[in-house]
Amino acid sequence: MAKKIALVGFGDAPGTTTNICHTAYVLSVKMGYKTLVVDCDPKCDATLFLDKTYDSNARNNIFGYLMSDFSHNECIAKTNYKNLDVLPGSYMVSTIRESGRYNFNVSNFEDNYDIILFDTSEKTHPQNEVFLRDTDYYIAIARPEMDFFILETIEDFQIDGYMFFDKSQFAGILFSRVLQPEEFCKMYRKKVCDFFDGIATYPFWDSIIQENISAISSFRDHTLLFDRTNSVRLTRNYYRAANEISEKIVNL
Repeated sequence: MAKKIALVGFGDAPGTTTNICHTAYVLSVKMGYKTLVVDCDPKCDATLFLDKTYDSNARNNIFGYLMSDFSHNECIAKTNYKNLDVLPGSYMVSTIRESGRYNFNVSNFEDNYDIILFDTSEKTHPQNEVFLRDTDYYIAIARPEMDFFILETIEDFQIDGYMFFDKSQFAGILFSRVLQPEEFCKMYRKKVCDFFDGIATYPFWDSIIQENISAISSFRDHTLLFDRTNSVRLTRNYYRAANEISEKIVNL
């Protein structure tokens, strides 16, 4: 059965799609895993990058499948990359207002792939809830200049009455109030470690790492720490980050 991993971004253009496309390439082409990218973002950037024949007017895409107008096989698009397919996105996803009215049956895709990656919108739109209900693991992406511990919008991301996703918790992103790094680490160990089975990426800037290195090191094994403070270096490091994320996904 396929592993289902979602990349969810916080802030404006945190790099979610770029990360997922690089990771999908490494998993499929370099590692040989049959990989499907599900483009849940209405902007369809992942689809535009992976599917060179994408037609924005076509209806056999993620929204067509969601509305049961097409079967899962009719919606899958082959890419130019070995072992890598994409479920094309649709701008119509932005029309979803009530997540409870829709059922995205991801199980139809699981037998054909080793890994399914979900590219989501960086905003907390209801469509993210629709597609991520059955996701096994989550990777959080955020810009370094945003205060990572102020996430009031998380409250908009509830499913079945649980804060955020209950099946595989986001490490640490359970709090909508301001937390000091020390308090964050303490609450992480207390509330998350016992049942944590997901993975996440955090843009901890150098000052926080230096001031709280002992506390942060306590959950470093569960966390991929990437230096996102330098945009030039970040651009050069996307492929390196994709290799690290891919390795972590394979070992889940």
